[in-house]
Amino acid sequence: MRLCRRRVGIRFLKSRAERGSPIAARDFGGDKDETQGMTITGTVRARKAQSCYFVYLLASLSGTLYVGLTDNLWKRVQEHKDGVFDGFTRKYKINRLMYFETYNIATIAADRERQIKKWRREKKIALFAKSNPQWRDLAPEIPRIIGLPRPRKLGLGIAQKA
Repeated sequence: MRLCRRRVGIRFLKSRAERGSPIAARDFGGDKDETQGMTITGTVRARKAQSCYFVYLLASLSGTLYVGLTDNLWKRVQEHKDGVFDGFTRKYKINRLMYFETYNIATIAADRERQIKKWRREKKIALFAKSNPQWRDLAPEIPRIIGLPRPRKLGLGIAQKA
């Protein structure tokens, strides 16, 4: 399984405007707002470069399945476990992570989610049966598998960025 990791602490020393580049006005509209020596446009590009999207499959103890898409797997699984949102997963207590895939491009991840959602139950189970035959919850292993530190919890179990 190919994993993507979020880059932490990207630091840009100077924007084009600060370096006195003649193309700064053309590229960034001249005097746009700057954040820590970097244009807003550059910040958005940097965030897009760090993107990591997850297609995940959850199950309930009774065997009901759910397929979803997120850019923060740890937080989203915690929201399912805490029942933060009303809906299908809360109603049927679907909160056990069975399987997930990572993607760097949002459209590819969304296409994969739609593809899996169209599958019959047997095919969805076959997707994770070899890697998780006991149907154990993979949520506690997310930080180790992805390589991210486990976030701190707030009162409701929602993770907070450190």
